[in-house]
Amino acid sequence: MEEFICSIEIIRDLPSFIAKIQNASGTYKEYKNEDFELLLTQLYEDLQEEMESTSPE
Repeated sequence: MEEFICSIEIIRDLPSFIAKIQNASGTYKEYKNEDFELLLTQLYEDLQEEMESTSPE
């Protein structure tokens, strides 16, 4: 069974990268960082935290 988790859009706006995320509940977040790897790390950590807080135990 498929379930929508989130939509991620990553844009390069020199000298920065911008990531826009919308989750299944409609919450919208935007991240900005000049270091692409740090941007991805921040996204990963936030998404992991959100998944842990919303998953059934």
